[in-house]
Amino acid sequence: MSKEVENEFFKFLKKENFEFLIRDNKNNVLTRLYEIKYSEFNQNYAYLYKPEYGEYFIEEEPFVDIEPITSPVIEFIRTYINNDEKTITRGRIWIETKYYDSSGELVEKNAEFIKDYNRLVRWIKKNVPFREIIQEDYVEKEYANDEIVELVNQGYRLI
Repeated sequence: MSKEVENEFFKFLKKENFEFLIRDNKNNVLTRLYEIKYSEFNQNYAYLYKPEYGEYFIEEEPFVDIEPITSPVIEFIRTYINNDEKTITRGRIWIETKYYDSSGELVEKNAEFIKDYNRLVRWIKKNVPFREIIQEDYVEKEYANDEIVELVNQGYRLI
């Protein structure tokens, strides 16, 4: 996803009242960024969250982080372009919809949470074209904006 489209995606997240949950490795804490502070999001990795989904669970060791399998959070990895190495790290959003609890029972996550995730997926599919990208001697199908395709055509590798 190009920066321009990412900015539009952030506007959509703001409109939908998502929060960013970000791990601060330096201080070993989790930081919550609400809509007013979206401009402060400068990391490549975060979780998207709404309080109405319910409680999220924190792992303490070896560092503070959210437990994504049992927590109602959407993993968000931003597309990262490394100009020095000429690589593009693919962005993604991802969730776990169900898991087994400590007693072995299958637990399904909140229906509204899953519905919101699917809305984010639809937004991306609507705003980021699905296309063939030629890399070396093979063809991949990817959701990629023109900016990303142009970089691949200039010799950047998708990783």
